[in-house]
Amino acid sequence: RCTIKLKGGNTMKRIVFVTHNETNYQNAKRYLDAQKISVIQYSSLETNEISIDLQDAVTRKAKAAYQKVQEPCFVIESFFAIEALDGFPGTHTKYVFETIGIDGILRLMEGIENRNCLYRHCLGYYDGCEMHYYFDEEYGTLATKKAGQGNDNHLNRIFIPNDFQTSLSGTFFFRPKVIEQFSQYLNQHTTSLIDNPYHTDY
Repeated sequence: RCTIKLKGGNTMKRIVFVTHNETNYQNAKRYLDAQKISVIQYSSLETNEISIDLQDAVTRKAKAAYQKVQEPCFVIESFFAIEALDGFPGTHTKYVFETIGIDGILRLMEGIENRNCLYRHCLGYYDGCEMHYYFDEEYGTLATKKAGQGNDNHLNRIFIPNDFQTSLSGTFFFRPKVIEQFSQYLNQHTTSLIDNPYHTDY
């Protein structure tokens, strides 16, 4: 059994969220703060490892992060698959959006009628001993043109969930269900978290 030394007194517990995405961090923070769990952002992790499997990518990133922060932490990775492109970009979503961007995706799909796609999230939590996974997914279609204005490459500008008529431009498409599942687990396992006498970002 894994034993984690607690620090501080009877204070709010804390957990580290490893992410560069400020919007994702703020969404997770609002949700977990309501559960009396303080979320600390760690954005200095750089990994060059590539995996074609979403869960494997999450495992590698969470364990690498734990080696840096030395306390329980979680990550969220996304998998965006376009049916007509044989599941591309898959686990390479972030890289593809940072290079060719949503304009490049739309060019690849010009004239293609089948615009079915899948957006999947995996949250991975590592406490130094065990990995825990939480999944969520949304099926939808790819828009023929991007919504909204500006140069950002948010997927919400071209992804239309099946329950919507248009893309989600204006509200970043972050899946709170994985956070909800995760917070339920944490509420029953707060002893694995470190006390948070001072809210200090990394």
